[in-house]
Amino acid sequence: MLDGTLISTLDTLLARSPLAIVTWDRNFRISYWSARAEQMFGYTSDEVLGNAIGDFPFVAAEDFETVASLQHRLDDIAEARAIINVNRNRHKNGQLLTCRWTTFAVQQNNDQFHIISYVEDVTETREAQDAVAESEERFRSLFEHNPDVIAIFDAEGRVLDISRAVEKLGPAPREHIVGLHFSAFLDPADVSRHAHFLDRAMHGETLHYTAGLHTLQGRPLEVAITTVPVYRGGRVDAAFSIIRDETGAREAQREINRKERALADSEARLRSLFEYNPDGVIALNVDGVVVDVNDAALALGPFPRDLVVGAHFQQFVVRENLADVEAGFIRALRGHPSTMALRSIHSDGSLYELQATFIPQFASGEVVGAYVVAQDVSERRRAERHAQTQSERMRNLYFIAASADYPDVRMRASLELGCRTLSLAAGAVVDMTGDRPHIDAAHRDASRAHVEDGVLLKLAAQVAALPGTPIPVTFEDGVAIRLDISGEPYGALVFAGAGGKRCEVDATDADLLGLIATLIGGAIERGRQRARLRAMAYYDALTGLPNRAFLTEKLRDAIEVAQSRLGRVAVLFLDLDRFKDVNDTLGHARGDRLLQAAAERLQEHAGAIATIARTGGDEFVVLLTEAPDADAVRHVAEELIASMSEPFALDEYEQFISTSIGIAIYPEDGRDDQTLIKNADIAMYRAKERGRNGYYFYNPTLEAPIHMRLSQEKLLRRALECNEFVVYYQPQLDLRTGEISSIEALVRWNHPKSGLIEPSHFIPSAEFSGLIVPLGDWVLQTAANQVRAWQETIGPVRLAVNLSARQFHARDLRRRVLSAIESAGLDPALLEVEITETVAMSDAAQTVGIVRDLKAAGIRTAVDDFGTGYSSLAYLRRFTLDVLKIDGSFVVGVGHEAFDETIVKTVIGMAHGLGLEVVAEGVETRTQLEFLRENGCDVIQGYVLAPPMPAEACEAFMLERREARAALG
Repeated sequence: MLDGTLISTLDTLLARSPLAIVTWDRNFRISYWSARAEQMFGYTSDEVLGNAIGDFPFVAAEDFETVASLQHRLDDIAEARAIINVNRNRHKNGQLLTCRWTTFAVQQNNDQFHIISYVEDVTETREAQDAVAESEERFRSLFEHNPDVIAIFDAEGRVLDISRAVEKLGPAPREHIVGLHFSAFLDPADVSRHAHFLDRAMHGETLHYTAGLHTLQGRPLEVAITTVPVYRGGRVDAAFSIIRDETGAREAQREINRKERALADSEARLRSLFEYNPDGVIALNVDGVVVDVNDAALALGPFPRDLVVGAHFQQFVVRENLADVEAGFIRALRGHPSTMALRSIHSDGSLYELQATFIPQFASGEVVGAYVVAQDVSERRRAERHAQTQSERMRNLYFIAASADYPDVRMRASLELGCRTLSLAAGAVVDMTGDRPHIDAAHRDASRAHVEDGVLLKLAAQVAALPGTPIPVTFEDGVAIRLDISGEPYGALVFAGAGGKRCEVDATDADLLGLIATLIGGAIERGRQRARLRAMAYYDALTGLPNRAFLTEKLRDAIEVAQSRLGRVAVLFLDLDRFKDVNDTLGHARGDRLLQAAAERLQEHAGAIATIARTGGDEFVVLLTEAPDADAVRHVAEELIASMSEPFALDEYEQFISTSIGIAIYPEDGRDDQTLIKNADIAMYRAKERGRNGYYFYNPTLEAPIHMRLSQEKLLRRALECNEFVVYYQPQLDLRTGEISSIEALVRWNHPKSGLIEPSHFIPSAEFSGLIVPLGDWVLQTAANQVRAWQETIGPVRLAVNLSARQFHARDLRRRVLSAIESAGLDPALLEVEITETVAMSDAAQTVGIVRDLKAAGIRTAVDDFGTGYSSLAYLRRFTLDVLKIDGSFVVGVGHEAFDETIVKTVIGMAHGLGLEVVAEGVETRTQLEFLRENGCDVIQGYVLAPPMPAEACEAFMLERREARAALG
């Protein structure tokens, strides 16, 4: 054994040092226990000598195995060695101490060895190290899990560290960013500004500012930045910035802005980030109790600090959000951040809205609590709800405006929206244009108290009496706004309740009411326009019956219904036999009255069960939307034939006339409207072939006449090749100057055997076969050459030429027209091309482009036969035409039909309002001419001036008229 005197001497020398001496024998029993050991562990020498480490509670249980294993390593005593280990020892009073043991094995001369240990108490040093590590972990936790980007810069502006949130801004890894200068993320013009900010931070300033950055990939960002100086040893040696991405949502949402805090030591950094954060930050322990809170969080309540610290977070959360908040808290305790929206309780008991992010708080690698970063988003949520409400209202208004095609439907939908928005029981549109105000449209909420009509009328009267611009006005019973239509007073839009409480309307509601009033005003005006235009578009001006356009829509609807019900639809095509003889012998005026009388008779006998339409000339169609079988249709046809066999009284004449009827039935004879009408027309011609005054049901064998048309096409081709066509010219008189202003070119077929054939007999076949294109080119070239030749004898005169549908929609129309007039040497300004209303409307969008193309070349454009198609004057403005030609079917009634006169005056006025020159066709009497002159018509054309004539006769007519006018002076 070691000399005890030596050990005692060594112990005396170390009495003033913190080291204690303990020696062990070969069996690891304590053989010496120094005085310093007694002071350090509380045990006396008598209490421990001869004991092994397991004989008394000296070594902490969890360190016992390690200490025992160290003793076994001392078995080999070949040479002296030292083993150093740190373990926990228990003081006699139970306190745990952390001690560093330095142990030697000393060999003796008798081959025995003795063990000596020097012991140092390092408890306080270890606790300080653990505290530093815990503080550092807590800072790293907040640094890494912060939803905003945190970047640490040195004094030169290089990135020392950056949080993982940067990966949300772009795909560049963090290690690619560390070491870069901040200028790598800025435009060159902004570098000096940010260098100034960094310099101010390095001088101790905390800065808040916004900036435009870009990622390494070039994506631009708008961010809010808080830069904080970092102190170390009393001076600033770095700065860190909290960077919040506010791109695209700065006005609606603000991401959590965090201030950078000093990183001099971990505890200072943590407190800086905690205290200076612009958002509320609350620290919770694992039990959910608030252990710390920053000033921004206290200001949310506001609550005093002593009321918040020590309280459980549940006290500040409303019951319906409690489960979600607890789930977020538990998720944070499991190491996962989470963000949620919730409502909290204000100090005055009211509720406000928060956006809270739960962040796990780590220490020594374990979650020891959670941070809550909170923002008051009440104002933002209110703004969002307000914006959503406005959006929903505007969307509802848009759907009403876009989907409701009928004025009454649109008005009721608008009124329902107003009642729902204002929480009122009734809404109404009050018409005050007549002698007595009346409710034009109304909506009542069945779930609310009933409002009498008198209340609505009273509100309308009150608001209508107020001067000034129409604005919403509140009353005790409701709210009202004056309605003006096209600048003229109409009435009022009113909403009322039955509570007797004055209605409160904010600016948003007032805007909505104004929009509803505008929408309803537009609906009323649209209804008026529909009524006016429907008469022009869907009804025959002569008979008042529906026209072909109306019939087509009605027939399509009937077919759709029949398809769903497996029913039948019958089309009866009627043509008056020998009607042309009536026109030729009794005149067109009596012919028109015969058509009107025939229409009345058809209505009288079939109007209750069928739709009667006039499709043109002396042709009528009777549509039976429910035809049970052929016998029922046959019965209707027989009744119509019988009714038309009765004499018609035309002035002093008694005229007998018969009718031929062709019948086609859906679905046997056709499955669409055009096929049924065509097949009924074919059957009608067979009825005429069988002797007239009868009816015939369609069957497929009737298609044979189509071959006749094909035969006519062959004759037309030969006629074009043999130059059998001639051009006739009809002058047009300018009523303003009395001069012949234009000549319309009209084609005739001079058949070698049949003589002169009118266009109506061959133009349809030419149009169908496509021959109309070369024929039209020939007419244009021939007429252009003739007008150019007349310039030598008559002077300049404008040429008007009709274009067929095929010509007008040909891709090279402009080239064809310009080629013809250039070949003739005719000025483009002297050419006027005419298209029928039906051709123009067949593709309105294409028509706009074609007309624009022609006008760019200097050529005038006119719409022919206006009023016989299915368009409206509203389209004329889109087409930018020059001339509108009123169809002769309207002019013929002038002088004895007030309805026709009204139509003609209306068309002249509206055309002039659109800047169009008006030409009236088919003018046959002086009465018609004078009426047109008195009502502002610009130009007339018709037999009252001259019929269509060959070129020589037309030239003679114009020269003779010019000489006559010269003689009159």
